[in-house]
Amino acid sequence: MATRALAAEIRHDPQAFTTWVVEALEVEREELGQVSNVRCEAEENIDVVVTYESGTRVGIEAKFDHVVTDGQLARESDAVTHLVLLVLDQADAHGHEAEVDAVATWEELLARFRGTRLSQEDIDRIPATKKKVERRMQVLKLDDLLPEGWTTSIIRGDGGMSSIVLDGPTPEGGRRLCGQIQVSGRDSKRPIEEITLEYHVGVNVRLDEDDFPEDPKDRPTWLDDLDILGDVLQRDADRFTVRENSPRNGTSDLGKRKMPIVHEHLKGREWLAQGYCDWSLGAKSALRPLDELEALAHEAVALFVAWDTARMSASAAATS
Repeated sequence: MATRALAAEIRHDPQAFTTWVVEALEVEREELGQVSNVRCEAEENIDVVVTYESGTRVGIEAKFDHVVTDGQLARESDAVTHLVLLVLDQADAHGHEAEVDAVATWEELLARFRGTRLSQEDIDRIPATKKKVERRMQVLKLDDLLPEGWTTSIIRGDGGMSSIVLDGPTPEGGRRLCGQIQVSGRDSKRPIEEITLEYHVGVNVRLDEDDFPEDPKDRPTWLDDLDILGDVLQRDADRFTVRENSPRNGTSDLGKRKMPIVHEHLKGREWLAQGYCDWSLGAKSALRPLDELEALAHEAVALFVAWDTARMSASAAATS
């Protein structure tokens, strides 16, 4: 394991590590004293904890392809004097910089040790497909393209797949639009060059009796939004490439009512009801390679904007 190898390097050359600590944490070498102990998976299961004669403890939390869990860095910070987040790339620490005392990359830290037995080549061989995808997602800056009131966030879904979640504002008396640009299927287990992505552009739904009535002839209001989406896609078929395969039914008791409702009210356009019965239903794009992520994201934003504009026009016409 790389973190254990790092601990061995620190034990072998504690002065090199201390020099980095002094510079990165802006502490005085005299205040630290000599390294007295180096442990792995110590307090709060921190990957490496380096203890000095002064009692100062420097914790190193290393992340490769895993995410920081809720509250993790706060708990770890309470257990040591200084906490360092060790990542493959500075971008991997995005959003967590304020939670730690310093962020370091493996390349930066390993460069401090002469004749290290753990090389950067060893680190580069560690699969980190999800992080590589998320770095590309971060540079898109979709917030700059979306209308006021929209938000975006990069998350990992229940299956661990990387995605950009887009959330629109909730109009008075209406539903918010929401969806995601995501790695398709279980593609994160594949080599980076084989990754494919898709967008899901949908409208918010709730897993309740109003949205999924027992009688499929009863018409929930989310169908009105999907009708408008269908009109937009038909009008601008040359701009948006979506899949027209049949959606899956939900798995819960209420979710299993989805397809009977869809068959009743969206005949011939069932593909408009892709997604999740407890979050969002809408259309999914054709699969695209990772190299086309930017174009895919811009297409998703354009479809959201066109759909929302059409909804507002329909609402204004209905009240005039």
